[in-house]
Amino acid sequence: MVKLPITKKELLKEYTRRINKICDDLDWKTTFSGQEVCGLIHEIMIKNGLVTNLTSYKLHNAYNKAVTKLNITDAEWRENYKIPQIVGMVYDILEEKG
Repeated sequence: MVKLPITKKELLKEYTRRINKICDDLDWKTTFSGQEVCGLIHEIMIKNGLVTNLTSYKLHNAYNKAVTKLNITDAEWRENYKIPQIVGMVYDILEEKG
């Protein structure tokens, strides 16, 4: 397990700040793919001092595997997994695989 340079709460705050900025700049943007989420979180973690061999691409693959393991429907995903849960899931992957 890797000690991450910021907490889940700090990551969520920075992620939310960046997403809001993107949405302000690109008012047509309303959704973000898993790849975009993982890329943004990876960028935040690197900026905050995380030294890792886990690329954004590898992080996204691990995220996809974690989502698949949940074995839930798209409706259940949309209902139960909001931004805090998704960021938390990616944070946990980084802690585990970082």
